[in-house]
Formats: sequence, C-alpha cells, structure tokens
Amino acid sequence: MNKIKKYLLSFSAIVFFLLNNAGLPAPLAWTNFIALGEIRNNLSKEDFKRAGLLVLGLLFFGLIHFLQGVQIEYFIQSQLYFIYLLVSMLLVYKFLKRHSGQFERSFQISLYGVICLFVTALLFYNSSYDFIFWKNHDFVGTGNVFKRYQGLSYEPSHLALIVAPLFFYAFLELCKTPTLKAFLLFIGISIPILATVSFGFFGALFFSFITVVFTLYVKHKTMKKVFIAFLVTAMLVFVAIFSFENGIQERFIVIFSGHDSSVNGRFHEAFYLGYKCAEQKSLFFGIGPGQIKVIGEEVIRPFYQPWDPIGYSKEKWPILALPNASAETLAIFGFVGLFLRFGMQFYLFYRTKVYQNYFRFFLFSFLFFYQLMGSFYNSTAELTLWVLCCIPIFKKFDVLSFNGSK
Repeated sequence: MNKIKKYLLSFSAIVFFLLNNAGLPAPLAWTNFIALGEIRNNLSKEDFKRAGLLVLGLLFFGLIHFLQGVQIEYFIQSQLYFIYLLVSMLLVYKFLKRHSGQFERSFQISLYGVICLFVTALLFYNSSYDFIFWKNHDFVGTGNVFKRYQGLSYEPSHLALIVAPLFFYAFLELCKTPTLKAFLLFIGISIPILATVSFGFFGALFFSFITVVFTLYVKHKTMKKVFIAFLVTAMLVFVAIFSFENGIQERFIVIFSGHDSSVNGRFHEAFYLGYKCAEQKSLFFGIGPGQIKVIGEEVIRPFYQPWDPIGYSKEKWPILALPNASAETLAIFGFVGLFLRFGMQFYLFYRTKVYQNYFRFFLFSFLFFYQLMGSFYNSTAELTLWVLCCIPIFKKFDVLSFNGSK
C-alpha cells in the first residue's frame, strides 16, 4: 500500500498530462473521478466551510437566475456539475498539497511521456489513423485544411494548456541547470506545443513572460541574464519561421489580417457575444448556468450563420458555447461574476504568495492571460492548474534562491 501511495502522484500526473480526456465527453476528465478518492481522507472543518461557502455563492446566483427565468433542465444539470467541479477542485488541492514534495519525479516522468506520445503520433501522420492524434483545422473557412497536434486530448489548444506546467518546469530547469539533458527535455516539450499551432498558448506565454520579468525586475532590481537570452532566442526563432513558407507562418499572416476564425472566435467575438447574451437577462448577474445553449440560439447562432449556413447549422453545431472562460463567465454570471472571478484570482495570488516562486508566477500569469483568449469556465484542466499555482512546490525555483544561484 505504501508503494502504491508513493507512485500515486506520478500516476495522476501521467493521467492529467496525457490521458485526462481520453474516452470521455467534454468537459469531463479522469481527474474529476480521481479527486473523489480524496473524500476518504480526513477533511477538516475548514475544508467543509470552504466548500459550503462556494456552494452558497452558487445558490445565491442560482436563486437570482431562477427568478429571472431559466430553462430548468439545462440549469439544474449545469448547476450541479459546477458545484461538483468546485468541490472536486478542493479535493484536488488537498491531494496535491499532501504530495507537494514529490512533484519533481512526477513532472520528469510526464515530460518523457509527452515526448514519447508525440513521437508515436508522428508515426501516424497522414495515415488513415492520424485522426487519433491530429486534427484537421480550417482557420479561414476556405477549405484549406491544416493538421494540428492534439495528442489524446479533444482539441489542440486544450493540449497546449494542459502541458503548460511541463513547459515552464523544463524552461526553468534549463535556466537553473543548463545541461544537455535539460536542453533536450526543453526542446522535447516545445516541439509538441508548436505542433498544436495554438496561438492562445503563444500569446499567453508572451504576455506572461513580459509580466513576470518586468514585475520581478521592478521588485528586486535584478534580472537573470538567461531570461534575456531566452527572449532573444525566441525572436530569432520567430524570424526563422518567417524566412520560409510553413503552417505557422501562414497562420500568423491570417491572424494579423483579422481573418483567423479560431482567434476571432476565442477573443473579441467571444466577449461581444458574452455581453450580448448577458444583456438578454441581466448584465449584472448574467443568464445562468446552462442557458447559453438556449440564449445562444437567439444570439450566437444568428451571428455566425450568415458566414457559413451549413457549418453553423443545428445539425453541424448542436451545442452552443463560448470558447473563452472570461467571456463565458460574463455571459453566465454577468459583470458581478466576472469581478468575483478576477478578485478571487488576485486574492489567491497574494494570499499564497505566488510571486515568490518563478514556476508558480509564470503559470499564474499564463493562466490569467489564457483565460482572456480561450478555455471554458468549467474546464477541469484550467481549474486544476489554478490550484497548482496555490501549492508551495519546486522550492528550487523560489525567486530569491533562483536569482542567487549561478
């Protein structure tokens, strides 16, 4: 039993980074079910108090939404799932905190797992089974299909989000201990992420890097030279990408021309439609859980259908959603909910002293910007990563000790 407990975190990490959505309909994930095992451990009165406050907050919103008028079936389903999700995240927090000293081994194993899975996926590229690992995507809607790597996740951008902690770990490990092994692991995790062609990831990474480096430079009046070297290298890679024709270059051009359907749908269109949805009921409190499926028929489908009547028909797009966590929060819980979302994040940032550790600060900043460019408000992956930001892990990446190392 002790041996099983010893490898439990490594097993959970492999499931999260490689198999979390395999065989399950979105937004369910295997970590939802693994979290239930934490109930068997002794939960404190403080834990029940936290869970109770979360549930009471949702019930308060729920009462307002019910009085506004909701489609009761979708409302109850979404409300119960979100309550379950928040409680399971509390259990995930307990689990990760209890195993906080074992993250080193788990991340290294997961890094090798992600790299091996990508190599396996390359063997199936352009075969009759490539749909297992690769997704055909038409960014402009002209029929020009491009293959994006999605691993065993249900969507390329979702995979990029999930493996973000591994990327930051490999990057900081290379910065702290610049060995050949560290360099190869960093390249090994970077290539699958590049293959997802997720510009939500790239954009959030860029802004998070600038935020962390600038903030800590202002606070400590010092900057690791290796960060400057990384920034210069990234710029050289960017120039190299534009020096010859390739899929990433083509997508950059499409994005900057304003014709990328994926980026537009995840960013400014999502916020516009989120606002218009909330406007149907209450800009302060939103339309309520599960109601985008209903209100969206009046707001979202008519917005997109003129562009592609067949692609955005009920048959082709049966379940409506907003692929942006913040915009979706605005639609469902209104400006009050959006304020509470950001307020809770900043509270946890200072309460758990995220800024004292490079790994946690990079991940927190990344998630903050990513939520403005994609994901969903009930994403198990995103919520799990927010929890990870609040766990005191990887002491070797603490800002003071990291800056003092050579």
